[in-house]
Amino acid sequence: MKICTIKSTGELIVALSHSTHESMISDAIINGYDENDIEVKEVTEQELDQIYLKIHEESLTYQDRRRAEYPSIDEVTVALAEKEEGDSTMWDEVTAKRQAVKLKYPKS
Repeated sequence: MKICTIKSTGELIVALSHSTHESMISDAIINGYDENDIEVKEVTEQELDQIYLKIHEESLTYQDRRRAEYPSIDEVTVALAEKEEGDSTMWDEVTAKRQAVKLKYPKS
């Protein structure tokens, strides 16, 4: 698999399996990228997966990150039910988890 990136930032321009080095550079130049700031290299599927994962993670907002780490609705519901029945152990855990997430990803 070949990838074409911007040298100065590491930003991925394109990933293609059946393209030549020259055609990838030519396409990048046609699309407005600086010829001196383009790099084409071979990567493994695992390396490409890591690149895509990094791009995805960088695109997440703080709300996305908070939502992913907050206790689920099911956890909160069960914790509330158990608290109502006299056992606040789960409620205390859910509350601590929520507070940790709020500290990790504070509102701006």
